[in-house]
Parts: sequence; structure tokens; C-alpha cells
Amino acid sequence: MTDTHLVFIFDALMHPAQIAACCEAPEIAAVACLPDHRLGFHGLSMRWDGGNAAIVAERGAETWGVVYALSLLDAQRLDLMYAVREDGTGLHFHWPGEVRDARGNRHDVVCHVRNTLGEPCPPSTEHLRVLSEGARLRGLPSSYIHFLQTVPSQAARFSVPRFSHLDPRRITQFGCESCV
Repeated sequence: MTDTHLVFIFDALMHPAQIAACCEAPEIAAVACLPDHRLGFHGLSMRWDGGNAAIVAERGAETWGVVYALSLLDAQRLDLMYAVREDGTGLHFHWPGEVRDARGNRHDVVCHVRNTLGEPCPPSTEHLRVLSEGARLRGLPSSYIHFLQTVPSQAARFSVPRFSHLDPRRITQFGCESCV
């Protein structure tokens, strides 16, 4: 694949079904960890009815995830999913990071970081189940999967995940189908 964008995903989009709902041709470049960051859950996700998955700086901690190689179009779809805005006013912004895979290889990636964390909030049980299953399916370390399975959670009050009216896979170079 030429002109790819390496993106580090540490949330439910690790799951094959979740990333497929957003991107047409995501390729796994590596399973890797982001050093000196931990996975936290903050604010309230209207998509998952619980805390939003977020990376939080913490010396000595590690957050594991998947490095996807994405086309420009899929990278733009992912930005839509994360509500990234070029002027910095979106829910997330691009943060350049360096992750390392199990063999010690380093990868320069883009991470989607929340603009504002909000108060700590437990994720929904359903969100955590999808996140853990994605981690298992993608071959993350068993100790990290065990950690995910022990995060306190609460049942969602409605059917999740809840998608917005804009399906990121409908976005083309000319705009979204619902706008045309």
C-alpha cells in the first residue's frame, strides 16, 4: 500500500468488526505498546454509554493496541469517527507518538487523543467486552487482555454501539452521500 498513514488504535476499533464499520481497507502493521501511557476511561461516550477510552500520560505504564496502515481516505474516515477538527476544536486531536512492537521495532504513529478527558467514568460492560475481544483477536499480550477484563464497568442503558447519522465509510473525496 502506498501513501499509508500509521495510526495507533487502543480502543474498540481494534476489533475487526468495529474498524470495518469505519474503514474500507485497514491493514495491520503491528501490535504495539505506547510507553508511559495508561488506558483510562473518562467523560461519557454517547456511542457506548460509559466512559470514553483515552490514553493518559503515566510514567512506567503501557497501553497496548494495533497499528493500522490506512489510506488517506480511510485516515479521513477515522478522523470523522473521532471528530478531529483541523482547528483543534474537535473531540480529539492528532498526537504524534512512537510505539514499539513485541520485537522491539519502533513505529512513528498518529494517536487520537481526547481534547478534554473529563471526569473518570467506568466504561459500559458492552464497550469493554468489544475492546477485550478486539485485543484478543488482534493478539495483544494475555496480561493486557486480563487487565481489560478486570476494569470495573457498568451495563449500558441503551443498545450500543450507537452510530451517528454520518457513516464514515460513506465519506468520499467529494463529500458524504447524505450531503449530495
